[in-house]
Amino acid sequence: MEKAARPRVGLWKRLAADEREGRQPRLTHERIAQAAFAIAEDEGLDGVTMRRVAGELGAATMSLYRYVESKEELHELLLDEAIGRMDIPGDRTGDWRADLRDLAVRQFAALRARPWIITLQSTVPTLGPNSLRASEYALSLVDGLGFTIDEMMQIVGLVKGHVSTLVQAERLAESERRRTGMDDEQWQAAHTPYIKDLMTSGRYPYFERIVIEAEHFAIDASFEFGLDILLDGVAARLGR
Repeated sequence: MEKAARPRVGLWKRLAADEREGRQPRLTHERIAQAAFAIAEDEGLDGVTMRRVAGELGAATMSLYRYVESKEELHELLLDEAIGRMDIPGDRTGDWRADLRDLAVRQFAALRARPWIITLQSTVPTLGPNSLRASEYALSLVDGLGFTIDEMMQIVGLVKGHVSTLVQAERLAESERRRTGMDDEQWQAAHTPYIKDLMTSGRYPYFERIVIEAEHFAIDASFEFGLDILLDGVAARLGR
């Protein structure tokens, strides 16, 4: 009878074991994370490879695998490093709405500066110390309001999702402009004949209103409006 495979020990458990046993390796996970972060800042996420990070540290690529077993673990270290560099307050004021808004504003600024963080957050689960600290702080903002832990997670997740969605939309629009080589006015000019056909068809009354009436919020205004809606929703739940 074959023996069951031993469960794989995760990155953070291995790091904790190293700390307990007082190991002092030549390369540290801190240095690896910092090198990965520097590369991501200069070249984007695609530049963060095992070979590239090893080269930055003056080490052989294979030696890096003693510390991180895969590119996914490298990305996990990078994500935790990036979260650790976010401007997250240490304390809360006690005004849940003001504190949650402040956190959202800080997250919005951080992700606009480094949109590759969103890619990591959507693909790499992490239990790193910086990630846990950030999560603990966010959840503490809605603690004591009468919500269950599941509801608290939903509230924090909705605010985080609002931030990420807007940053991704901005990133997509910029990518599309680069791909087509057209600015907004050029795009509108190219599509005006078709848009007129849609409007005269009478089948799309809301689309017609969008063309005629919509002011199209700038991203900062969209952020503020959406955040107000979310916070108003939380406040309404408190009154139930």
